[in-house]
Amino acid sequence: MSNYRVLVSYDPERSVFVARAPELPHCSADGATRAEALTKVEEEIDAQLRNMRESGGRLVVMEAPLHPVQALLLPRKRIEAARAELARLADAEGFTLLPKQELPELGEGDFQDWVHANARGRERLTAFLADYIARTL
Repeated sequence: MSNYRVLVSYDPERSVFVARAPELPHCSADGATRAEALTKVEEEIDAQLRNMRESGGRLVVMEAPLHPVQALLLPRKRIEAARAELARLADAEGFTLLPKQELPELGEGDFQDWVHANARGRERLTAFLADYIARTL
């Protein structure tokens, strides 16, 4: 069983529950019950990860950058616990983790609010990821 976030909703037009893993493209399943949709999407997640590994692909996960003020307000232990959990998942699931220390430093001007990067911040992160992938392929 993989450790991916799964969102479940009910589609009244089709009278089915729909489960999807937002971090994995095209990974969704539906079922007559919530449990059936969850079981099917878990099978789909496992199949996608297996296919990706067999074809030589890899998943690269970037630690979410923190707004500079948020980084000051969050308890250090909470940040460290989240980083440790990401590292544990990277080892267990076999994905590449890009820790915050490897990312470009984002300032207040790179965020649209306390959580979301604005266009400039997204451009900087996208350029960094493109360069990282080009260097490591």
